[in-house]
Amino acid sequence: MKKKILALVFAVLLAIMVPISAFATGSFNKAVFDNADDLTVKADDMSGITNIYSTSLSNGKAAIYVDWYTTITVMPTISLSDEVDGYLLGLYYVGQNWAFINNIIVKIGDHRYTISDFDVSRKVRSGSSVQEYICLFANSETIPMIQDLIEHRDEEIKVRFSGSNKNIDFTLTDDIKNGMINLYNLYVAGGGTNEKNIDLITKLDKTTVTVATVNS
Repeated sequence: MKKKILALVFAVLLAIMVPISAFATGSFNKAVFDNADDLTVKADDMSGITNIYSTSLSNGKAAIYVDWYTTITVMPTISLSDEVDGYLLGLYYVGQNWAFINNIIVKIGDHRYTISDFDVSRKVRSGSSVQEYICLFANSETIPMIQDLIEHRDEEIKVRFSGSNKNIDFTLTDDIKNGMINLYNLYVAGGGTNEKNIDLITKLDKTTVTVATVNS
């Protein structure tokens, strides 16, 4: 239930474009967005939630076409609210059949990260395709993996959505890596990774990450 409340707080809202300086918690330094490139800002003055996206990813570069029927979308977002400031990855699988994703494996350099215990929402889309959606937050479990990705941004980053029905393998594109890292660096610069904020997110989000060293 707590995880669902957190996801609700960070829900992507359809809202009018307004100056970023009008919103965000007092603890987040919103000035980091003033001269940043490739940003789209959407804010809702009624909920107090402001979401910041990569413009290029929002315009179609977030999609990875695995095959004729399968698409993976990776959409990073900074979400600022009155209660908490979050960095999150929205991960979408769209295909003909359910994968029933229960783990995500990410290969970065000499490390293999296995992500578990996250919530998955599922729905049937028009045209009989199905969608599975996962929201991963930057917390004490996932931040070391994000930092490792930044250090290996120029290398191939392999990902597997591991499901009880099937697995889906793909590689992060340069556009996706750049969008993820750009937003995360802004999140750090604005103070989003301060101990109090990350501790709160970690308490609400029970996602776990285990890491193994890959034999050369």
